[in-house]
Amino acid sequence: MGSLTSIYISCIAFILVCTAGAENLFSAKSGPVRQRHLSYSIFQDLARLQLDRHDYAAAVYFAQRAVSLNQKDLASTILLVRAYLEQKAYLKIFENVERWRMHDPANPEVREVYIRALAGFGENALAIEEMRALLENYPTVSEYQLLFAQILQEVGMFSAAEGHLRMVLQTQIKNKVAIIELAGVLGKQGKYNEARDWLYQAGLQDPTDVAPLFHLGKLYVEAGHAKAALLQFEQVLKKNPLYPGAHYYTAKAFFATGDSDRALAELQMELNVNPNHADSYVLAGDIQFSRKDYHSCISSYQKGIAVRESSADLYAKQARCFRLLGEFDSALALLRTADRNEPNYPMVWKEMGALCEMKQNFACAIEAYRHYLNLSPNAPDQSIIEERVLALLDL
Repeated sequence: MGSLTSIYISCIAFILVCTAGAENLFSAKSGPVRQRHLSYSIFQDLARLQLDRHDYAAAVYFAQRAVSLNQKDLASTILLVRAYLEQKAYLKIFENVERWRMHDPANPEVREVYIRALAGFGENALAIEEMRALLENYPTVSEYQLLFAQILQEVGMFSAAEGHLRMVLQTQIKNKVAIIELAGVLGKQGKYNEARDWLYQAGLQDPTDVAPLFHLGKLYVEAGHAKAALLQFEQVLKKNPLYPGAHYYTAKAFFATGDSDRALAELQMELNVNPNHADSYVLAGDIQFSRKDYHSCISSYQKGIAVRESSADLYAKQARCFRLLGEFDSALALLRTADRNEPNYPMVWKEMGALCEMKQNFACAIEAYRHYLNLSPNAPDQSIIEERVLALLDL
């Protein structure tokens, strides 16, 4: 594993050295236009490579370099906003896409990333409206049919997404991406057996492709069958030790079995391959929190924040660790930052309630808990929070 990672890093370094050398060469022989073209196209390729590796921070860096060298090239901006999508940096997406929406409002790629950002930002009705308009213009493009299903999932309309994917598969029965998407939707609805059968079918199409095995492992994790999931991830890693996310989900499975040491070891292996994998830092923090190792979980969440700086969830989780260490001022500052990043994010207000309660500011706690319940009316801990509010009212 370490040697493969070293080879990969060496290749990246070699490309960058070649980029610098090529820039000097062409600046001397062909002028600044050729130099700029060579530079931005290479940075585009590097951004694509990092997106494929799920290293979104690096993808942002290289895409920004490409954009700075050629602001008239849409492809660089699309790469940048795709990386921002993975980081959930929706405001940055809107900033970068707006100019292109004004310049070329009919461009399907611009419309696609804009729709994804709307859904991620919680503008569900507008996202679906824009998606339907895109499909009216491009009714036969299978990628947009799949995008519609993904948007429906994003906004929690799983039954509608399932129906749409079944419609796609009626005419494209061997569309592996659609099959995997359908399996995911079925899993979210608890239809695990049917989801498994679809993934088996996808796997039969190409036994060398580990994607169906990987998604089957994810399905088993969601279904609570961690040991079965581990068997799938073991096969994935045997065939492709660098498969993005495989060590991360192996860690989730180990954590579900109660083996937090193995889980943390798997996360470290994921981070060896992809040091900017924010979800690995989040899961590490969650595991350390479960072990009441609050100093370590603060460190892990901070590393996640460095990669996903606009995440309200990470700030709220870090605030929780500071609260339990008795560092209330630090916790409050983090919650305020989280609220600025993502106003009305439910977990921020739940944690604000817990912080106020520990500080014995019961009126503040009641208000924060109630706001949490208003923002998340179907919260799984609704009855617990309601009991806390009633108890505080009696004080």
